[in-house]
Amino acid sequence: MTYSVSLPPVGQAITFLSNSGTTALDTIVIVFAIFSLMLCFRSFYYSLKLSKIVKTFFHTKFGYRLKFRQVLPLYNMWFIGVIISNILVLVGSSLKLIVSYSVSEDYSVRCFDSFFCTIV
Repeated sequence: MTYSVSLPPVGQAITFLSNSGTTALDTIVIVFAIFSLMLCFRSFYYSLKLSKIVKTFFHTKFGYRLKFRQVLPLYNMWFIGVIISNILVLVGSSLKLIVSYSVSEDYSVRCFDSFFCTIV
């Protein structure tokens, strides 16, 4: 009894392995970016709640209305930077997956180099 196994050419096998690895990595990046985005929105929401509590406290106890500049240190602006960064990561990774799989059938995707992909 003889068994014959047909293997794809070496170039195709390597391309398949690198594409599946890249896809898995992009999927992991998207999942972590979504999780980070949710945590940042939650933290920013709590800082907004804290500022409202502080404004109410100063208004009821001392009769003094805090100005925006006085409440601004309660907002952590790093959260806004991380939120913008996560949104850009989500958009970029999603577009990369779309281009690599060319889901859109209306366009033909030509990649001359990994950095220069054009949609025609």
